[in-house]
Amino acid sequence: MMSKGMNRIMSMLLKGFGTFVVVVALASSANAQEKQKKKAKKSTYQPPVLCAGYKPGKTNLVGERAGKKVQKAFEAYQAEDLEGAITILKDIKTEEGFDRAYVNQFLGQLVASKEGGAEESLKYLVPSVSQKFLNDAEHANTLKLVADLHIMLGKYEKSIGYYNQWLDFTCKNDGVIYARIATAYYEMEKYPEVIKPADLSIKYTDKAKIKPLPYQLKLQSYNERKQYKNALKVAEELVRVFPDDGKWWTMLGAFYMQTEDYQRALSTYQMAELRGFLETSNHYKGLSQLYSTNDMPYFAGKTLEKHMKSGLIEADDKLYGSLANSFHQSKDFKSAAKYYGKQADITKESDTYRKQGTLLLMAEDYSKAVPALKNAIASGSKKQGAINLAIMEAYFYQNKFAEAHKYVKRAKEFKDGKRTASGWKPYIERKMDNRKISYTK
Repeated sequence: MMSKGMNRIMSMLLKGFGTFVVVVALASSANAQEKQKKKAKKSTYQPPVLCAGYKPGKTNLVGERAGKKVQKAFEAYQAEDLEGAITILKDIKTEEGFDRAYVNQFLGQLVASKEGGAEESLKYLVPSVSQKFLNDAEHANTLKLVADLHIMLGKYEKSIGYYNQWLDFTCKNDGVIYARIATAYYEMEKYPEVIKPADLSIKYTDKAKIKPLPYQLKLQSYNERKQYKNALKVAEELVRVFPDDGKWWTMLGAFYMQTEDYQRALSTYQMAELRGFLETSNHYKGLSQLYSTNDMPYFAGKTLEKHMKSGLIEADDKLYGSLANSFHQSKDFKSAAKYYGKQADITKESDTYRKQGTLLLMAEDYSKAVPALKNAIASGSKKQGAINLAIMEAYFYQNKFAEAHKYVKRAKEFKDGKRTASGWKPYIERKMDNRKISYTK
């Protein structure tokens, strides 16, 4: 069975499977020949075989006895009696050769059109192409169908064999067939073998009709083998060929990050944002990360803030921490303190309260710094000396010298605050003496 990772690719690859199950109109072989003549008059007509020196063979016709029963089966099929048509075909007895191959081909196509009929259909289709009895177009179409059914059933080795038989018989270079061969190799985890048919698929597909599949297969082949630089080249090509598909832009940015080319990664994400391709919270978190990596922390913070306010990015303690860190690095101390405060309200962590209070102090918002720093002490911070000193400063710059004196004395009681507090204490006391504020030594 196919891996889950390839289910989507395979559904694209074999989308509209019925288009490959072509039930040939059997009302009359004369009509079939007439249609072929009309096709030949069109400039777009392509014969079933393009091999050098190819000459169409004589058209074989079903024998009269078998033909009558085939006609009845076809009429039942037209009347939407699929089971009836299958029963009629199964009852037909013929000699080996064209008649048998033709009946098997028709029967196999009808069985394949049933849900879950792929496995059974191969019992009829494989014998129909085991030797070259069918007319050229029928033989080529049936080879392709047999290969398609094998790949659908996860029989990748056999599917490759039949696709190669089709290539050898028709001498055609078909981009879709090469893509299926590449897919089969990928599913068998034969990653090096994926590249050649994928390249041939790209080469022989009309540029106006090209699909991402062969590029994706190449990219995954290189990625599985950790050949990230080669994978990056394919990702660049995907963006060049499919510039209006946003997912290739974000993927390219991810590959630039993987190869540590952070400047190009940022440029790619910025271009994707300008074109409206960034849609998810992870996209904008990635953009923010790239701003940080490229030493642009303010833009990192603003990106997260904008999309948090829009509701795209969920606001939680981790996001608040990222915002605070970005604004801290960009020296926007008020914004950083704001988000450290929001983070601390959730986590109740003493160190986060300390950061909030310290940054409010740096932003000269002394009145708000005090409660934040007191929360840090209440939450059990081990940096008691440093925090008491910070509270002392906050009170001092508010000219609240009595409160400042109280906390400078507390700071002296701790190893991490004693030395600095010893320098501040006499200075505060002089201020208090000048203002005739009483205090205790």
